[in-house]
Amino acid sequence: MTPTASLDIAVLGDSRDRDSRWEGNQSHERMVDPGGRVIPTHALAVNGRTWMELQSIEKGEENDLTKLLSRLDGSKIYSLILWKLPDGKSIDQTSPKRDATEYMQCAGSADRMTVEVRRLKGKKFEHFVVGRAPNNGGNPEKRETIYWDSVETVVAPNEVFSSAEAAELFRSYYRTGWVPSSYVLRPLSI
Repeated sequence: MTPTASLDIAVLGDSRDRDSRWEGNQSHERMVDPGGRVIPTHALAVNGRTWMELQSIEKGEENDLTKLLSRLDGSKIYSLILWKLPDGKSIDQTSPKRDATEYMQCAGSADRMTVEVRRLKGKKFEHFVVGRAPNNGGNPEKRETIYWDSVETVVAPNEVFSSAEAAELFRSYYRTGWVPSSYVLRPLSI
């Protein structure tokens, strides 16, 4: 599979004074080829069809990931998935359908989206809806509907995010491989 687009996202940190093949970046590492090119560690999919490598993410509000999430309109651009590539492999050397087993994804529009995360724990996959604490704002009966690609997804009010809020979750997932502990997770059976 060939990436159909690339994001112009700056490299985190400064590797100029490092001479190893590995460049540490908080909790994940990026391999650097002999020419100094950073080998991508993550890939993105838009609408589950357009896959591209994510070179890296810079700090700040105006990065391409934030811009991409802000373009979700619920109909033409309605979902985004971020997954870690197998170590040392480019997207051309993988099969997203086979290899994208642990990921963060969102669906909806820029002002109203749901965010989910999936991981392998032991030999079993766990899938969660991400929410702000406290769980469901203390009202377990209240529900919200997220509309995307002719689909209606029902979630709790604390599970509805804006693109800016979702960008923070995606940046955290990129750096750490998980959701910040200040958020709550509701298990899904899929």
